[in-house]
Amino acid sequence: MTSRPEKVISDPKAIRALAHPARITVLNELISGRARTATEFAELIGLTPSAMSYHLRALERFGLIERAPAEGDGRERRWRRVEVGWRIESEQPAVTAPAEAALVAGFLDHQRREVLDYIEAAEEGPWREVGSLSRSIRWLTRDQVAALGEQLRALLDDFPLTDPGEPDTRPVAITSTLFPILDADGSAPAPIE
Repeated sequence: MTSRPEKVISDPKAIRALAHPARITVLNELISGRARTATEFAELIGLTPSAMSYHLRALERFGLIERAPAEGDGRERRWRRVEVGWRIESEQPAVTAPAEAALVAGFLDHQRREVLDYIEAAEEGPWREVGSLSRSIRWLTRDQVAALGEQLRALLDDFPLTDPGEPDTRPVAITSTLFPILDADGSAPAPIE
């Protein structure tokens, strides 16, 4: 299977624009498979519908969301995710670090809430048995980290991004992070001898 298209966001202005809390909330909602109208997003986020429309159009310009086909009388259309992956590769990391940190914090906060909601729901049955949360640390070279990232993306390409309409399917959150661990002073830890 060929890899899904992936959008690389490198422009510092775009990275800073994505870090707006309203836009992070929209991306989290749509990545989770939900589709909402501008009015629904405005109520969720606490903005006016016109302010929300501004943020939605900005995300559309970045190529991350799109308007879904009209339903009913077509007066209010839903927004949905674009079926491409995306990642941040800043051209100026020193400039965009605060915005990247805000983006990551927004996504991690959302994931934290979803995980805790799942645990607190105490759902019983076969779905409860397959959920997992794991963390491991390995000593890798930069090339190995890059290769592992590619392998993970390729593995996920085998699974649908949207509801395939098959019985007993649910959206499942899959998160991976690959980053070097730093000591408190920001330096790389000394090798274990």
